[in-house]
Amino acid sequence: MNFHFYSATSMNSRGFKPNEDVIVCDSKNKIAIVCDGVTQKHDEYEADCNTSDAQIVSQIFATELHKSLLSGKEAEESTSIANNAVRLYNSCAKNAYPPALVFVCAQIKNGILDFFYVGDSLIYLFRNNVRICLAEQQTFALSFMRQWKTISKDEVYKTIANKPEHPLGYGVITGDPSAICFLQHTHIELLSGDRIVLASDGLDKYLRFTPPKDIIAQSPSNILEVSRVYDNPPYAAYADDKSIVIIDVD
Repeated sequence: MNFHFYSATSMNSRGFKPNEDVIVCDSKNKIAIVCDGVTQKHDEYEADCNTSDAQIVSQIFATELHKSLLSGKEAEESTSIANNAVRLYNSCAKNAYPPALVFVCAQIKNGILDFFYVGDSLIYLFRNNVRICLAEQQTFALSFMRQWKTISKDEVYKTIANKPEHPLGYGVITGDPSAICFLQHTHIELLSGDRIVLASDGLDKYLRFTPPKDIIAQSPSNILEVSRVYDNPPYAAYADDKSIVIIDVD
């Protein structure tokens, strides 16, 4: 069985913030990571900025997670180590809310896809023209409730994010140890012909609404191009950062 890794990323259309996604596409060691930095308060972005605290913590987390997996540590321990590295950075941050990220990660071991995640990024398996969701978006309940009730960002960070006892609770990597309570980790045996897609949530609508046969036929760069139709109403008000890692199995 052979595994082919491909990746691509594109920047948001909002104008005031850099691309806060970070990708690891390690074909040699069969590791894929997509981190999605959480947008900060708008006034925390400097004019024409090339970086941000959200981007920095995404890079810190991706680097430390990758390094830990390469050393042979398992998902839970590796996530805790990388989360702690974010905590050290955030201990000196002066942002209104802690710089944060969400992530998905997959590692192939002996033909088994071992995958884990915290937050609302995406993993799909495409098999025999069927779309199989492997990473459920943990913010779904909150997003649904916000259609009917105003929930401020203050309330989210104080009472919902990283609060496993809250009915709308979801995980976000800020250095808070409680984020590990939201870590989802399992595995699935891979078959020849499988396509695995890891992506940030800027590609959510494209990956949900596009027929599987069309997604299977596209390269990562083509996906970024054809997904633009979902960057406009009624799907979205703007283009978000988009990052994708594809693993094809033959």
